[in-house]
Amino acid sequence: MIEQLSYLRPSNLDGAKHARAILSLLVKRFRQSWLEVRIIFRGGSGCCRHRMLAWCEHHEVGYLIEIAQNKRLNEISAQWQQSAVCRMR
Repeated sequence: MIEQLSYLRPSNLDGAKHARAILSLLVKRFRQSWLEVRIIFRGGSGCCRHRMLAWCEHHEVGYLIEIAQNKRLNEISAQWQQSAVCRMR
């Protein structure tokens, strides 16, 4: 089963505002019903905060964070990107 949650907030607030608190509530609730559930959090680059990722690791919550692309990041990671493309074929 895949559960999703959306949280609407004013555009003048940080994208990660309240994300850790909401995730904490969800994790507690899921684990009440499903003791051994594996939880993976997927967030955008706005959620790529040290405190958020440290919280996930401490509470055994996996995470996938989309990192915004930029020219320099693409140059640095080009060999790994190409390697991933080759492995997926």
